[in-house]
Amino acid sequence: MIGRSLLTRVHQIMRPRSALALVPPDAPVRTALKTMTDVRAGAAVVADGAGQLLGIFTHGDFVRHFQTDSKVGERLVADLMTLNPVTVQQDKLAVEVLNLLERHQIDDLVVVDENRVPVGIIDSQDLTKLKLL
Repeated sequence: MIGRSLLTRVHQIMRPRSALALVPPDAPVRTALKTMTDVRAGAAVVADGAGQLLGIFTHGDFVRHFQTDSKVGERLVADLMTLNPVTVQQDKLAVEVLNLLERHQIDDLVVVDENRVPVGIIDSQDLTKLKLL
C-alpha cells in the first residue's frame, strides 16, 4: 500500500521558482555556481529569455568537467548543460517523482508547467527531509 505522503502532489514538496538557481544559457559556469550557492541548490535550471526550459547544469557536471578543464568556470553553461532534462509536472504525485529519480538515476528533477516553463525543482535530499525516501 502506498503511504499517504507518497500521494502528496509535487507542488506541495517542490522548491518553488523563487528558490531556483535559474540561469540563461549564455551565463558563465562561475555565475551558475554562484547562483546555485546563493539558493543552496545542487543544480542550476537553464531557461531562455521566454522562460522555456533548455537544460540543467548540476554540481556533478561541474566536477566532471573540472577534472579535465581547470578553466571550466569561464565556459558557458550552454556548452556543458544536460539538454532536455527529466521533468515532472506540478500536479503529479510524489510516488511518480521517486520513480523518475530512480529510473533515471538523477538527484534533481525540474518541475514544469504545461508550457515547459520551470516552476520549481525537487532535490532528492529534500525528499529525505520530508521522510519520503
